[in-house]
Amino acid sequence: MRRTDLENYFRANNGNLISINGFLSSTTDRYVARIFAGDGHIENSDTHVAVLYEIEIDTRLPRSVLFAELSGQTKLTLTTDEDEQWNILTEHLQEKQEEES
Repeated sequence: MRRTDLENYFRANNGNLISINGFLSSTTDRYVARIFAGDGHIENSDTHVAVLYEIEIDTRLPRSVLFAELSGQTKLTLTTDEDEQWNILTEHLQEKQEEES
């Protein structure tokens, strides 16, 4: 990630909620996580930094955010707003959100 993002955003929000737009590579194996993060080796270390997040998930919390174990699953498919299944899903989620509001 960009060094300025780490210094200005993440460190300033230590202990608070953050939002990430996209997916994170994840594993329960710290050794593999270090490989994903480039083991600290960055092409341009003046502007970028390797980051290893440790995420704790408490499944006992009511109304917690969903997560899933994807062992053995390696495919994700990119979609657009023209995809019929995507439109059905987003319409359903919007309706549910309106009902809860």
